[in-house]
Amino acid sequence: MLFDAIAVSVAIFLGIREEDLLEHFEERGFITSISVAQLLAISLLSLMAFWILKNRKKDNYFFWQYPFFLWAIVGAGFFFLAMDERSKIHERIDYRIHDILKI
Repeated sequence: MLFDAIAVSVAIFLGIREEDLLEHFEERGFITSISVAQLLAISLLSLMAFWILKNRKKDNYFFWQYPFFLWAIVGAGFFFLAMDERSKIHERIDYRIHDILKI
């Protein structure tokens, strides 16, 4: 939380004028880059946890039967969230649905 408070303070400091301030909080702004980095870090830590736990246990499970397979799912989910944050995947799907349904 301290890191986030510092990041927001820096964004505010960098955007002393109101026009500049809004740019830092836009979809492709400074704060979005911080968010993407945090989501990627969580994804990496989750995938590392899965990898470490998988290599410690030498049972004859199939990949998806490992009790700690949840860490792989969490890691993949946070990676998707980071990519969604950066490339607006869900926004594009929403626009496409509106185009198809004419709403």
